[in-house]
Amino acid sequence: MDKKSHILLTAIIYLCLVLTFITTLSGNPDQAFKLLPLFLLLILSFYLRRIFLERTGFYQVLARLIFIVDVLLVYFISMLDMSKVSELYFYVLMIDAILWYPLRFSILTGFVTYLAYLFVRFARYIKWNVFDFDYFAPSLYDNALYFILIFLIVYIAKKQFIQSQILASTMSQLEARTQTLQETNLKLKESLKELEKMTAINERNRIAREIHDTVGHTLTTVLIEIEAGKRLINKNNTLAAEKLELAQSQVRKGLESIRQSVRALKEGDDILSLIPAIESLIRETKTHADVKIDFTYDSDLAISEAQGKVLFSALQEGLTNGIRHGQCTAFTFSLKNRKDHILFQLKDNGLGCEHINFGFGLTAMKERVQALGGDLSIRSDVNQGFELTIMMPVGEVELNEENQNAYC
Repeated sequence: MDKKSHILLTAIIYLCLVLTFITTLSGNPDQAFKLLPLFLLLILSFYLRRIFLERTGFYQVLARLIFIVDVLLVYFISMLDMSKVSELYFYVLMIDAILWYPLRFSILTGFVTYLAYLFVRFARYIKWNVFDFDYFAPSLYDNALYFILIFLIVYIAKKQFIQSQILASTMSQLEARTQTLQETNLKLKESLKELEKMTAINERNRIAREIHDTVGHTLTTVLIEIEAGKRLINKNNTLAAEKLELAQSQVRKGLESIRQSVRALKEGDDILSLIPAIESLIRETKTHADVKIDFTYDSDLAISEAQGKVLFSALQEGLTNGIRHGQCTAFTFSLKNRKDHILFQLKDNGLGCEHINFGFGLTAMKERVQALGGDLSIRSDVNQGFELTIMMPVGEVELNEENQNAYC
């Protein structure tokens, strides 16, 4: 029970004690000099019991012993009260015990309180009457029923109150965790955008340097060979021809270097950007989500731009679902060549489930994979994690209008 609820319930108990005492005092003004000290002792006893309940060890035992003192004080107050209003003290005492003690001790205190109540009723009865059990018995049973009903109502209310607090605390923790995951996901997306830009710039710079170094060196060599051939053409035709042939060979070499660089820009840019982007995503996920991710791939993957986008989105969705819903701590991810297909496999060690629910994210992922001629499958079991597998055909797939809509 939280501190705020503890203070509120304690205030209600004290208010009930004060109101009952005021009513008792108004009905027995001639007993005020006796009732007031007893009531003050009762308040002190309640206060000390509250202090000892918040501690451990011997103080817990002392708090339970003080409850007996409370019962005796209530008994003496009730014996001085001719209006019988003070009998409410017994109910307040039992309710207080239910709220602050464990169930077993609450049952014991409830039984002791009921016996003290009966003893007060019996003492009053025989003071003015000759004891007749048949006359006294109905009162005995009726009051027992009242005590039992009050005990059950208060105990059930206490359990419901505690459960609602636990639920509220759990919901608060879940909301905080969800907020943290959303912030982490946002950071990952922002970092990914920056990394994509940096990767593209780095790749362009690398290819530009490669063209400059390779082609520049080749053209410089060609220029030297041509100059030498010009000088030798009138002196030694054979040697001049050899120089020109060498220059021609260097030109062919330079052209091939240019073609390779252009091919890398046109066809290989997907794999050049996809793998660094995946590595960046994995690196950021490890940093922000505190998970382990093992990544392996074949270096000669032939992946188109459209396929790369779909596979990257599938990885992002799989990592997000595994962390958010599966509560996993480790992933195994691979991109492999399988004859005429690319094999995408993502496994985690999360909670898993018996029945997989294809929500918006998984449904969209499956439609985009199928639009590119691929196949998606998910395997899971309780406490066995998830395994996401995608088979994607090698090469471009022509999208018809239906597949184009699904892909978009």
